[in-house]
Amino acid sequence: MSTSLAESEHDMLRFEAAWPQHSAAKEQAIAERWGLTAVRYYQVLARVSLSQAAVATDPFLAARIRRQRAGRAPLLGESAKDSGLGSIASSGAFELPA
Repeated sequence: MSTSLAESEHDMLRFEAAWPQHSAAKEQAIAERWGLTAVRYYQVLARVSLSQAAVATDPFLAARIRRQRAGRAPLLGESAKDSGLGSIASSGAFELPA
């Protein structure tokens, strides 16, 4: 995993810090800003929050994102221990639209 964040990843963390509550308006802003669905945004955000660079940048935000994801895991049919973040974190297979 990279030791630094891309500008788009920094942008996502800043966006999430400024807009922590989920809403329809947030979904629309995500679609307009990155061309992502809310589901994909949260997948990418979860992966970013696992990076050492995100923890170094904003440890409280990174922890909140991981905690929220773990809290939703039972709703998604996953255990909190195996919330699926491993596959997202290890894949690194995402590109944000320019």
